[in-house]
Amino acid sequence: MLKNYLIITLRNLSRDKLYAVINIISLSIGVTGFLLVSLYLMQQLSFDRHNEQLDKIFRVNMEVSRDGTEGLWAITPEHFATLALKDYPQIEQMVRFHRLSVDPVLFQHQASAFYEEGVYVADNSVFSMFTHEILLGNSENALSEPQTMAVSASFALRYFGDINPIGQTVSSGGSDYRITLVFEDLPGNTHLKYDALIAYAGAFVSEYSAPSLWSQSYYTYIIFNENYATSNFHEISDDFYANHMEDFSNRRGLGNIDINFYIEPLGRIHFYSNAQEDQPRGNIFYLYAFAVVGLFLLIVACINYVNLATARSTKNLKQVGIRKILGAERKSLIYQYLGESFFFSFSAVVIGASLAELLSTVLSTSLFQGENLSLNLLTDPLAAAGLVTLALLIGFCSGLYPAFSVTSSSVAASLRGNDKKSNSRFRQFLVLTQFTVSVAVISCTMLMYLQMEYIHSRDLGFEKDNRLILNVRGGDNVENTPRFIQQLKELDGISNASMSWLGVPGGTTSYRDTNVIDDSGETKNLGVYYTRADYNYLNTLGIDLVEGRNFDENISTDSSRSVLINETMARVLEWENPVGRIVKGRSVDMAVVGVVRDYHFQQLHSEIGPLLIAFDNHDYLKDMSDSRKKAENRQLIIELSSAADTSVLENIEEGWRAFDPVHPFEYQYLDVSLNQLYDSGQQQMTSIAVFSVICIFISCLGLFGLTTFTTEQRTKEIGIRKVLGASTPNILVMLFRTISLIILSASVIATVISIWAMNRWLESFYYHSEIDILVFFAAFFMALVIAFVVIALQSFRAAVRNPVMALRFE
Repeated sequence: MLKNYLIITLRNLSRDKLYAVINIISLSIGVTGFLLVSLYLMQQLSFDRHNEQLDKIFRVNMEVSRDGTEGLWAITPEHFATLALKDYPQIEQMVRFHRLSVDPVLFQHQASAFYEEGVYVADNSVFSMFTHEILLGNSENALSEPQTMAVSASFALRYFGDINPIGQTVSSGGSDYRITLVFEDLPGNTHLKYDALIAYAGAFVSEYSAPSLWSQSYYTYIIFNENYATSNFHEISDDFYANHMEDFSNRRGLGNIDINFYIEPLGRIHFYSNAQEDQPRGNIFYLYAFAVVGLFLLIVACINYVNLATARSTKNLKQVGIRKILGAERKSLIYQYLGESFFFSFSAVVIGASLAELLSTVLSTSLFQGENLSLNLLTDPLAAAGLVTLALLIGFCSGLYPAFSVTSSSVAASLRGNDKKSNSRFRQFLVLTQFTVSVAVISCTMLMYLQMEYIHSRDLGFEKDNRLILNVRGGDNVENTPRFIQQLKELDGISNASMSWLGVPGGTTSYRDTNVIDDSGETKNLGVYYTRADYNYLNTLGIDLVEGRNFDENISTDSSRSVLINETMARVLEWENPVGRIVKGRSVDMAVVGVVRDYHFQQLHSEIGPLLIAFDNHDYLKDMSDSRKKAENRQLIIELSSAADTSVLENIEEGWRAFDPVHPFEYQYLDVSLNQLYDSGQQQMTSIAVFSVICIFISCLGLFGLTTFTTEQRTKEIGIRKVLGASTPNILVMLFRTISLIILSASVIATVISIWAMNRWLESFYYHSEIDILVFFAAFFMALVIAFVVIALQSFRAAVRNPVMALRFE
């Protein structure tokens, strides 16, 4: 019986080669896109799931509420974890991570020297809480002694090659670290990535004091006892604040601050956390968009099959009627049509899986942010089983309606070859669905593009072009940088230069509690973003002063007793005349000498917050220990007269070699680094756009096939209209009229869907463009033109055919 079904299927397809080709191509492309998107979604949704204790690990975050404003932070005070572990038996384990430096750290071993970004100080418990594949060493005590270090396999390979690194040392910032453990590189879908962990014992460990609990800089993770209800963590938070922080808060007059610690499950951090000072996070909206587009690819391909199958059924109705007369049961006819559908679905899945496996490596960098995607058909039986299930679902869903629709006709209707009106209406509904999807993806892609253009073109409040950024490492170099700046200014092609601490826009920021004197003479506490800069900072970045003056090197008190603030800080404090107001420093009071225009020192995802710019007086370096002094760093911002040519960069590099012969000359342009902040979103948007175009192509492919069948059905009608005087344009308009009304209806539905979806996406940007209604008219017009071109190409031959030939048709 199966053999008979297969022979009939192949015989029917050999008669309708166009039908077979269109279905195979559209289904294969749909399956390929669906599989690629599914692989990416599975990779993204498995973030941190390699950890065996995923469901037990929580990160502790800090919520700071002040005068009605709320700030959420992914970092906690250094000693929170140790105190909480001691005071609350509900907590079973804890581990802290502290980034060694905001800039890449230079490590050396003999002749090998590399900058490393993922370097953290951590507790020894990291290996008992988080899952690592240990290659060499003992994880039980790997980080239990000072100056010890655990490194990844790639880190060990860079410095030691094939030599066993256990017991070897690497140097950084004047300190030597002994390697005690090597672990396999962490998977890419890990929210906290590191290549080296330095023992917390002896590394930047501060003595516990009440003030230290108000300075947060550690990522803290905890595991509770098995029977503890995590919903009760607020009790631990309240009790901790009352026991360790409230007294100091009252003594310092910080009564307007409310501190609350809260927990986030490890598995939800990457996509659902909204805390500041976090690791780079994913955007769940993009995953929703990918999922929708991937599903639409498959649905649109299936719609093509249903549309073409029901349209083609008109030609096969007589065959069905004759088979019924000869005794064929409806059940066997249904099996025949479903068998044909399964033939297409399995063929498409085989082709689609092969293409997906081939393209996954090629497109991983351009479309999927370098993620390593693979179906692993030869090694993963679940993947093979999933593909078989997918083929069965596609075949069943695609073939169900055509099978029951065609076989439900009476023998008389089948012999007459009459297509049901319900079939025609159903095909129109499916075309409406296809074009709703197409117009929606066109609209959303265009709106996403406009938002990214808005980000790149928005006035940031500073000049980003022709600004070169160098990292200055080591306290001795920091002290010598002012002299280096004077040398740079004497070079041709350099207009200005400035040294700052965390002053590069878009980079890492510092946030701290600051006391100010209000109008009544009372001390008021305010959380502000904080940076330090020199006399040239504003001029080098082109930041405007709106009130007061800049730091002046001729005024001696500016180096220790003067600060600048931004407009937002003045507005938050309700200072109408901010110049002269007092900001209390750690040791001295400082006066506000100027107010700078608000500029975007953070990404556009965040609102501009209160900013305080202090003068970067580095006299304190003289009293610092050698190890701490070597860890100091600054950013050197160089303003170029124009786009730098090779000679200017060569002159800067030559000067750098004399200034710092130890660290290599590494530079980055400010505009490039700012654009990189949005590269992830830009790349994901590009990926969505590519799959959207594929979705539109599949729709047009189906429209082409459908037009072929409908035009063939109306051949005699076209001949009669031409005999009665209709012109070729009249015929084309007649054929296009119905589809144009469908596209108009689809555009209205797609507009509503797109506006809802884009409003949700734009919420992730504090500063965003408004939705331009013209985009939807453009999407409608684009879909209309594409559909007209497809129909015209296929219908033109019928429209210009000799009417005599048309009347002879069948």
